[in-house]
Amino acid sequence: MLIRKVKNRSKKKVLLILLGVILLMILMVGLIFRNEILTLASLNKISDRPVYEMTYYGGYSFDKYLQTGSKTQEEFENFLRKNLAQGISSIFKIGENSPACSSFIATTPDGDVIFARNLDTTVAIPCLIKTNPKTGYKSYGMVNLALTNGRAYLEATSNGTNTYDLNLESKFLALTAPYLVTDGVNEKGLSVARHTLIGSRAPIDDDKITLSEMTIPKLLLDKAGTVEEALEILDQYNIALNNPYPSHFMIVDAEGNSAVVEFLYGQKHVIHKEGDYQILANFRLYNNPNLHGFGSDRYLAYEEVLSESNGIITTEDALKLLQENTIPGQEHWSVVYNLTQKTVTLTIFDDYETTYTYEIK
Repeated sequence: MLIRKVKNRSKKKVLLILLGVILLMILMVGLIFRNEILTLASLNKISDRPVYEMTYYGGYSFDKYLQTGSKTQEEFENFLRKNLAQGISSIFKIGENSPACSSFIATTPDGDVIFARNLDTTVAIPCLIKTNPKTGYKSYGMVNLALTNGRAYLEATSNGTNTYDLNLESKFLALTAPYLVTDGVNEKGLSVARHTLIGSRAPIDDDKITLSEMTIPKLLLDKAGTVEEALEILDQYNIALNNPYPSHFMIVDAEGNSAVVEFLYGQKHVIHKEGDYQILANFRLYNNPNLHGFGSDRYLAYEEVLSESNGIITTEDALKLLQENTIPGQEHWSVVYNLTQKTVTLTIFDDYETTYTYEIK
């Protein structure tokens, strides 16, 4: 009888030790991955279309990326695997994506500087992410989460659909979102947007780090407070235009300055705003006085309205102007960033009646 009691006590002791070890391991994992867990827990669906919002907790190794860079898409994905999503075999694939974007800078009747932008593309899961890095500015940025999961992206494309929802793997892959921001605004009132420009080719300086074009909006949102600062930062890096649909960029600030940065024939060109407003679509502005190229119809539609008003337009009318110039079936978000108030006013897909508003505090 005594032997049986001793054995029972021994079993209980072993079970308690095992339970303690398991709890300790759970606690250690929770501490190590605290920020990742909080980030993924904040991934909130705000519309069944689907549309998400997310707060990114902690850092995302961006300063490390700026020290190493990536000359190819493979190098870019490898960096993300090693520093954000260890062991994931597929981060994202652009595939046949053909983003058709347009934007403009203007002023409200109250004197606020606004930056309005459409994102039209084939497949998208819109997500607004908030970041607050230790070595950069707070910002809100729009991300197409469809780009974080290559397999799901390709499946949605092959099925002829322009959206899909996030599964468990896709949600985990959302940890790469800061690197995929397409447009946004920071606490200093600087805003930037990435647009498609077919045929872009950037200069290469062997003495400079090379960055993926997809990281340029986040670079400027994190590090720049004005257009002048943004241009100085861009001068410090090469930009790898490795995607099937390479980019040019529009940068604006709270003082009403703006500039378009294009890379043509191995040279960089900067086109500054000269009047009350500036517009960008999917054709080059440099040395193109007749505005030839894809998206000229949208450009001229904006031009007609803004020229008549001397670049003055309300946020509501700016959103309406964006919505009137989307590509049917490919409209994914229309957004107006108020650079004076540091706010975001957003509509998703063709649901123009529902508006989402955010403010950097």
